[in-house]
Amino acid sequence: MAEPARNPLHRRDAAGPLNWYRAGDLRWEQREEGRLIEVPYFFVGSEKDIDLAVFHGRDPLERFGERYADVREVRVLPAVGHLMQIEQPEPVTAAVRDFLRALDRTD
Repeated sequence: MAEPARNPLHRRDAAGPLNWYRAGDLRWEQREEGRLIEVPYFFVGSEKDIDLAVFHGRDPLERFGERYADVREVRVLPAVGHLMQIEQPEPVTAAVRDFLRALDRTD
């Protein structure tokens, strides 16, 4: 019989991701307290992500300016679902690199 993986998360590897979903309403309520997040903000999302509203509420793409003082870019990748970094890793990586390069030039 094979020895179990020696990953420290092995026994509870799904707990973190599941708790993220379980706390969806709480996270949104905490963000509704009127505090603006002031660090540079970049959003890369996917056109077919059915969970977007869970993380950011109703009409999230239009409302980012209400929560983030420095929205640098909102980029939505076409024809990609919730696991965009797995489905289309190259465009996701390119988007993150573009954002980091832009930060390097402006800050």
